[in-house]
Amino acid sequence: MAKRIGLRKHAHGLEIRRPDMEKKVLERAEKLAEELGLARELVQQLFSALITASVEEQVRYVEGLAKRPKAGRCLIYGGAGGMGRLLCELLFAEGYEIDIVRSSGVAISFPKHEERNLEMTAYDFSIVSVPMSKTGILIERIAENFSGKTIYEICSMKQHLGESISKAEKKGARVVSLHPMFGPSIRSLKDKAVVFCGKESDFEGDPLWEAFEGHGARLVTVPFDKHDRLMSYVLAHARSKYHILYSVI
Repeated sequence: MAKRIGLRKHAHGLEIRRPDMEKKVLERAEKLAEELGLARELVQQLFSALITASVEEQVRYVEGLAKRPKAGRCLIYGGAGGMGRLLCELLFAEGYEIDIVRSSGVAISFPKHEERNLEMTAYDFSIVSVPMSKTGILIERIAENFSGKTIYEICSMKQHLGESISKAEKKGARVVSLHPMFGPSIRSLKDKAVVFCGKESDFEGDPLWEAFEGHGARLVTVPFDKHDRLMSYVLAHARSKYHILYSVI
């Protein structure tokens, strides 16, 4: 959790140590202690220790990010949305230079937010993180100038994309379908399930697979044509999506 907090601060140009926020946290803790009849001084000491440990971990993590080698460049359509931002943070931590295309069509750099001209040949891969109704046509559009490179899509349902994926692959692009089984508000990727369509051997050296794996996510593979049936079952019946999915597979 501390690492993700540190990453978000670093990615958005915020100072790691924020005394004003720390003061507010301590004040809330003291108020809660009062309501619960707990010793105020003890609660204050506990939360002060937690804040100190968290800040120290954030500093170590961010200092490590500064030393990481450059991994490449990626382009994220919808990078200003919830899941798009999460993917920006994830790949930024892996050393990727990221540009995002907002819903307005304007391309900007992450995290500097400077406007950019799109040069598709400059990117190693692209991610489509937009509403399902727009994903297919966008995959086809990207593929026009993306031969030999990978396009990722993260829709929760896949079958409606079959024709667009087929067209993109005929133009020479590789399309990877994945499904993060969580929302953008998570505090950590540890033990969170991510479904990739295909076989595990298909993803050897894959940058997004390795990024999720490196942050402790649980990676599951399913055939593309079985994804929607399994997701329908999981979403209708599962309290724990990952465990139900894993048992069905």
